[in-house]
Amino acid sequence: MAGVLSGNVHMAGGMLVHQLSVLVVIANGMRLLRRPRAARPAAAAPALPRPA
Repeated sequence: MAGVLSGNVHMAGGMLVHQLSVLVVIANGMRLLRRPRAARPAAAAPALPRPA
């Protein structure tokens, strides 16, 4: 915001950088959701029914 107000950064450039940073955050969250089942803690794994 300060760069836009001082005239050093154009509004379009600032918006582009902001949108790219949002996409990086989303991609990182999706990467964390893809963890393999073996890497998850035991409490997070669903309980399987025991055979009778």
